[in-house]
Amino acid sequence: MKVLNKIKSKKDEAYKYIFLLDNNLIVEATFIDKGDGKYIICMPNQTGCIMKCKFCFLTDLKNIKTYNIGVGDLIYIVDIIIDDLNIKEDIKAGKTLLLSFMGSGEPLCNYRNILNAIWLIKNEYKNVRGAIATIMNDFKLFDKFSQMVKLLNLDVKVHLSMHYTDDRLREQWMPKAGNLYQSIEKLKQYEGKKEIHYTLIKDVNDTIEDINILIDEFKSNPDITIKFLRFNPKDSEDSIGTDENKIQQIVKYMKMNMVNEIEVYTPPAGDVGGSCGQFLLDYYKQYNI
Repeated sequence: MKVLNKIKSKKDEAYKYIFLLDNNLIVEATFIDKGDGKYIICMPNQTGCIMKCKFCFLTDLKNIKTYNIGVGDLIYIVDIIIDDLNIKEDIKAGKTLLLSFMGSGEPLCNYRNILNAIWLIKNEYKNVRGAIATIMNDFKLFDKFSQMVKLLNLDVKVHLSMHYTDDRLREQWMPKAGNLYQSIEKLKQYEGKKEIHYTLIKDVNDTIEDINILIDEFKSNPDITIKFLRFNPKDSEDSIGTDENKIQQIVKYMKMNMVNEIEVYTPPAGDVGGSCGQFLLDYYKQYNI
């Protein structure tokens, strides 16, 4: 593996790293420092993705080569970024390192390599946490993932990529996602930290009916955070995000009806393809297809 490029975000304290694997495929990782006491590395899971979610930029690439990234390569990505930014001593002194597996690919498809990598990195740096964002494409894999998290005594937060309250609509946008309400039940049963990701799309999933369903589903589980993501538009889709005024109305209404933590989130580093579902596609087009 080698570094092809490093690009500094003009919007945030973030760097996109472009890596070329030894099988001549591209992966990307993004370092983010939001000034909240931790360093974040947004990690890839696979070299591509075959989940075909409509809002993901990788879905526009046909016949993309998708392989699981090995433990050694995952560790190498982290080591390169830490060394390049000269932050090793900060982490060893106690600064939290969050390895957020929300990049290319579905993490459940590569959960063994991901969890082994987190465990090995934690053994070196101690104050290491993990996170995955999953569409729950396979419930058996999620059960195995949960068992392995417990076995290795890891701190791994699960973000369920929910995004829709209607299962048929969710299937249209996320064709390989597991049944919505089974996915929610699996999340509720998970013993670690957990969160819902819900991207608000104008006139698609932001109705009062949608919001009331969210309230009914999660008000009895106050340990589950509701995180609304601002929509990242792309040229191949004509959908747009919910306007800011309505987002604030939704948040106010939900806070009146539930005690869960509710967050509105603009994923950082959008200008370098560091936001959720975004990538620097020129590299993928050159190498991965």
